[in-house]
Amino acid sequence: MALYPQTTCFYRGLVEIPPSGPKDEYSILFEDNSYADGYSPSLKVAQRYVVQVKETKRR
Repeated sequence: MALYPQTTCFYRGLVEIPPSGPKDEYSILFEDNSYADGYSPSLKVAQRYVVQVKETKRR
């Protein structure tokens, strides 16, 4: 999950390109069903606004 740019909301997404240094940003593909492939174009997000979410298996 990552903070969508210019908002205060976190959304699900995929890391396209991880940061190469401590001050670099992530390149994130946010889930968006309005695009044919299901993801938005990549957007830059600061490291402090990206969190890992573990999926839990449903029974």
